[in-house]
Amino acid sequence: MSTTNSTKTKQKTGGADLGGNLGQTLFITQRKNENPLPGWEELDYSVFPSCQSSLIIPFVNNRYQIGLEKGTKEYEYFERILNVQFDSPEGQQFLDNYEITLDHETTVIQNSPKGEFDLHLLKYHNGFGIIKMQDDPLDSSPTDPYLFELKDEKREQDKKYTQLRVKNEAIAALEKLNVSSKEMLTLTAEYLFEPTAGISTDIIAYNRLSDYILASDQNAARFLRAIKEDPKNVDTNVIVKRAMSRNIIRMVNRNYINVATQNVLGRNFEEVVEFLNAPENIIELGTGDPKDEPYSIKYQLKNANY
Repeated sequence: MSTTNSTKTKQKTGGADLGGNLGQTLFITQRKNENPLPGWEELDYSVFPSCQSSLIIPFVNNRYQIGLEKGTKEYEYFERILNVQFDSPEGQQFLDNYEITLDHETTVIQNSPKGEFDLHLLKYHNGFGIIKMQDDPLDSSPTDPYLFELKDEKREQDKKYTQLRVKNEAIAALEKLNVSSKEMLTLTAEYLFEPTAGISTDIIAYNRLSDYILASDQNAARFLRAIKEDPKNVDTNVIVKRAMSRNIIRMVNRNYINVATQNVLGRNFEEVVEFLNAPENIIELGTGDPKDEPYSIKYQLKNANY
């Protein structure tokens, strides 16, 4: 047995057993990747759908690394369901010949004693470095070496259901907003996007928001939160974005100021919004009507020639 390579690839030859008591449907699939052979070609492996790969148990320091301590209940449990004594000559031969076979299209972790032991070994060896396990710590890491991933069918279906529900709810809310208030539709788009997004009409706002919602369930959820925001706060956020993009509000000595009054508004975007939302600072913000002071933010934006 090799102590450094626990994977080998071969052409597909047959099926697997049924039976056992895993209690859930787990399967392994190839991950979506622009490179169909990411790294494997350097190892003379082929990851074609017509192939299978076999994982073998690493043999280190004269021992098979099965992740079980002799005398523990888990050790005895696997000996019982597999009908083998690991430390016997027969048991060593069993481990020597043991393989986990990966079908390059989809591999179901069978509801059987072998399926349970396969899953145990996959967890203990963290997918042997090529299978992304559930709740893997590398989920949030820029490093991602995995070619396959383990999925729970119920969890995948539940996740898809939740994502679709959120997106559908957001699209329905967008349609309702498009009918009820074109102005609020445009304002919401400006609230969610940067000034450089070019939200100049309600049609552009609708199109951009549609694309945004459909791109991910996180975007859809953010849109739903946005339309539940206090309209006054949404308006102030948009006004501050516009004013900053036109240098009506500018950073000076680590503080944002209204250039016309030189009044300090805050140290960051959030503080500026909070300051201008305060009722006592309405003169600084303005109301958008002709009686606004010339130095108010809204007056300056309304009369800007750029």
